[in-house]
Amino acid sequence: MSVAGGTPSSMEALVLLGPGDFELREVPTPIPAADEVLCRVRACAICGTDPKIVKGAFPGVWPKSYPAIIGHEWAGEVVALGPEVAASPRLAARFAPGTRVAGEAHKGCGGCANCLAGHYTICQNYGDLESGHRHYGFTAPGAYAQYVVSSVKALHPLPDALSFDDGAMLDTAGVALQGIRRGRVGVGDTLVVLGPGPIGMFTVQYGRAAGAGRAIVVGRGDRLRRAEPFGAIPIDYEAVDPVEQVRELTGGEGADVVIECAGTKTACTQAVGMTKKGDAW
Repeated sequence: MSVAGGTPSSMEALVLLGPGDFELREVPTPIPAADEVLCRVRACAICGTDPKIVKGAFPGVWPKSYPAIIGHEWAGEVVALGPEVAASPRLAARFAPGTRVAGEAHKGCGGCANCLAGHYTICQNYGDLESGHRHYGFTAPGAYAQYVVSSVKALHPLPDALSFDDGAMLDTAGVALQGIRRGRVGVGDTLVVLGPGPIGMFTVQYGRAAGAGRAIVVGRGDRLRRAEPFGAIPIDYEAVDPVEQVRELTGGEGADVVIECAGTKTACTQAVGMTKKGDAW
């Protein structure tokens, strides 16, 4: 049997059965709702949050209940359209079957004050599926599966120049780009990035592209060493006090912009200590 577009009626998915309990199962292939499309997943990255969700670190929130399918950094190709998408000439052309796409994790309800202002990632109806809110891989089914449904509002056509593996990292790249925008990195600025993970490495590259005169990365081990090819000055926090080192590198003033990408209390405290005094805007 098959669903729309000749897609098989069942698929393989990594299903969470409870905290620390998961298995590969055959489950029904999802059917796209009115404003959704069905996509075949071609690549899915493992976010740092995913192992915590698997362990059950966010009970009753991520996921809201079991069984659940997580995974939110993915790319693939459209295989079937929901009714409203198919009925819209513009959307049907933009997301025609075979279109290569990259997915976002968030789709706001579209009607609350935050969504209307464009801030759909902080939708006031977060977690309320009936309102139309979706947080794919968190409160709604995700992409650790052969197929996933997504609202067209959370999809972006993927240029041919980018592979599916590249596309699976675009959600992460968007987070880093927003940090650079909000930090207002300017020409000649000294930028410090705490945490040389994927978001940190994207932040370094975007910061240099935005005109930062130099980028300093605080971290350790192999990830810190990987920052150097991007032109970053490495600081190993296991070897030196990173706040003192940044102050020394900046003549005692501190950095113009510090972006915390480590997600730890210590890094947040250090970020404040190594930032230059002054009115940010």
